Amino acid sequence: MATMSFVKTEEEVSHFAQTPNWMRNCEGVYAAWATDPAALAAVLPAPLKMVAPVVISYVADIAEPNFCTRYKEAALMTAVMNNGKPGIYTIAMLLEDGDNATFMGRDVLSIPKKNADSIELERSGGRFSAKVSRMGVDLMEFEGKLGEYNDPAMAGKLFGARTPGADVEGINYFFKFAISQDDAGVATFDDIELVNGHTQMVYHSWEPASVDVTLRPSVDDPWASLPCLKPLGAAWTRFDLGLLGVIATEDVENASEVISKNLAQRFDSPVFG
Repeated sequence: MATMSFVKTEEEVSHFAQTPNWMRNCEGVYAAWATDPAALAAVLPAPLKMVAPVVISYVADIAEPNFCTRYKEAALMTAVMNNGKPGIYTIAMLLEDGDNATFMGRDVLSIPKKNADSIELERSGGRFSAKVSRMGVDLMEFEGKLGEYNDPAMAGKLFGARTPGADVEGINYFFKFAISQDDAGVATFDDIELVNGHTQMVYHSWEPASVDVTLRPSVDDPWASLPCLKPLGAAWTRFDLGLLGVIATEDVENASEVISKNLAQRFDSPVFG
């Protein structure tokens, strides 16, 4: 048992995030939609390049994480290429009841996380719904029906590897940086790098579905700036997700671009005046 003290023992410090982070017994919805190519390209800092004008999202109940208590999570992502290496770039992420998960992700890997007001996730028979709310705005809603993807050809190609029993390794990209202040109280940004994170997804079920996607505008969480022009498909799924460690970090030359495209995912409009 941890000691009840602000001072952690040497043994406790040695156990801090000592093993790879696993999110086990997760359940929820994956969805994908075609979006505005220019809008998606605009949020990707170099050297990341868009693979297709498609947003991938999930809303999930993370039942058994090994680094915090149970929480819910929603994400906006897209497939990218980095110097010939495919991977997933997380554009933004929101969590409910996940303070430790939020700050561990931000502090350790600089994953662009914020705490949500609420994340709702329901399934009844062959239908499901999900809603993500923050700062009084219902940012994203899914309404789905199990059976067939909206676009079987496109979604089948996109989700092809996600079948029951599949064990898929990959790379997740995050931009990591430090924020300090100078003697005038002005924020400065240092140690900017691109993190190549090693991930493993183990799928226990994958039930294809059609989905309707609703996005609403928010100055603090501009998820609707990547509009749903056409829903491609969704699935109700159970999975485990492992963050196994950092394969590599890369220095970046375009520091101002990286910062301009990574602050809104972490901070709200009052910070920007």
